[in-house]
Amino acid sequence: MMLCLLVACATADPDARDGMPEALPASGVVSGTLLPGAGKRTHFAVVGDYGYIGAGAEAVAGMIRSWEPQFIITTGDNIYGPVDYYDLRPGVPGVQTGWDEYVGRYYGEWIQKRADGRYESLTGTMQRFFPCVGNHEHTLLSGIVTHQPPPLPEENYRDFFHLNPGGAPRLPVDRGAVHTNYVSYYALRKGPVDFFVMDSNQPFLNSSDGLLAVADQNAWLEREAAASKARWKLAVFHHPPPRPWQVPWNWIPPARMALCDAVLAGHYHVYERLLWNEVPVIVTGNGGAPYHQRFQPFFPDTLAVDDRHYGALKVQAGEEYLEFESRSLDAVTGDEILAERFVLGDAAAIPDMEDEYVFHAVEGEAVTLEAETPGSELDAALTLYGPDGRVAARAAAGARLSAALTKTGRWKVRVSAGTDAPGGYLLRARLQSPGTDYAGWLAEQLRETSGTPDDVNGDGIANVVAYALTPYGYKLRGAALEVAAVPGVSVVRLPAPQPMRQGVTLAIETATSPQGVWTVVAERKPFGDWRSPVNLALNVGAVNDGRQTVQVVVNGGTKRFYRLRVTLTQ
Repeated sequence: MMLCLLVACATADPDARDGMPEALPASGVVSGTLLPGAGKRTHFAVVGDYGYIGAGAEAVAGMIRSWEPQFIITTGDNIYGPVDYYDLRPGVPGVQTGWDEYVGRYYGEWIQKRADGRYESLTGTMQRFFPCVGNHEHTLLSGIVTHQPPPLPEENYRDFFHLNPGGAPRLPVDRGAVHTNYVSYYALRKGPVDFFVMDSNQPFLNSSDGLLAVADQNAWLEREAAASKARWKLAVFHHPPPRPWQVPWNWIPPARMALCDAVLAGHYHVYERLLWNEVPVIVTGNGGAPYHQRFQPFFPDTLAVDDRHYGALKVQAGEEYLEFESRSLDAVTGDEILAERFVLGDAAAIPDMEDEYVFHAVEGEAVTLEAETPGSELDAALTLYGPDGRVAARAAAGARLSAALTKTGRWKVRVSAGTDAPGGYLLRARLQSPGTDYAGWLAEQLRETSGTPDDVNGDGIANVVAYALTPYGYKLRGAALEVAAVPGVSVVRLPAPQPMRQGVTLAIETATSPQGVWTVVAERKPFGDWRSPVNLALNVGAVNDGRQTVQVVVNGGTKRFYRLRVTLTQ
């Protein structure tokens, strides 16, 4: 086995925008151009089948939160837990129903607080959350066993989202809206978009009440959609329309649905797009409940599908365009993935209002961000979001901010246009770990020692490696690459500081001979987390005594050489 120690410099690649968040390079310097255009923009999120306690539901809520949409639309199945008034936490003031636990914990800030204070999770000052009824909150269809005699079919849904004793109702009540304990549907106008939010449970209720509700909603949709002057009209309900080969569904006739530009639905725990009688249907049901993995395509008429990730729709609308982005989350990295972009209207009219960049940071580090606009009319603003999607800091005038990073994970910075003026920008980011940078650290070492015995040739390599591998607050001590050969594989370990020193990149490399081609098998750069560029098994241990052990398993029974490359970016 062989260990080599090298030092080099890092450079930044030019920014190539595709509308999705991009990773900050190790240099922390990127550039871009924003073309905000003229005219008002309405931007919102759509999430479905999300009312679930779990990592997927939490991650989707954080992603939506970081979009800062003006409001949220749901496609139903707002809750998968207890739907009665059972107190989940005895001893805590108030009644903690499943709604607080399954919905409010993630979206309570978007839902208007009730005047009587019921539901401790609701903190919104105005209603910015507009649900439709799914089968899981309709107690006759949910299949959930309650702890008390079940309430009326939609009593709890109505209580959590709509009723407001002592104040005005929280969901729209105009334009013929109906909100009872048996059915709920309403119209909602936001900017150039009119939403017709309907209750698709009724066709499944084999009763005269259900048939009557279907007829009433049909007549209501025809009347309100025909009267609407909105540029875009969207029907929203939980159960997707049936395919031609499925059992006929006595629901909304195609002629009435053709009054709308598209249908938003859920029920299937996936993202899927299809055409139903020439009307686009967008199914977004991957908001948090376990997704439905199937072989692709789902059906012969499926136009797009993502059945492997949790996600939601990010939508923006203007008078000339309606853009849907199905954004999903990579389960390993947490990165946002663009499953599909679908546009109605003029795609060329869609403005480029913002660019987003993501980076990994460790609790205790600090970041400084600065957006320069030399020779540009662009009025740049910066927003920093934490791993939970919440705003950590903002900067408008001068577009410069500094913030302490209080959580370990993926952070996001958004560069946005404050006015309609277009232009280019240069974003500079500096990630600061506790302690001094290399120059300050070296000066301190030279004061404490006479000469540099570990750097006899004066090239600085030994000093840089010692700096890179010595945890902040600890005296200089031995730490090196460890390689153990077992039959068929090599297990390579590196005790790495946590947090890492400022400006350091660590790369574990391997080759079959010292003069051969060296391949990076594991690395960590500034603004990034540990990763294996060649997709080898990588394990990052817990922090212990200022270090965490990184282990990578390299296949192959032949003799191999290993080295640690240390790169310092100033």
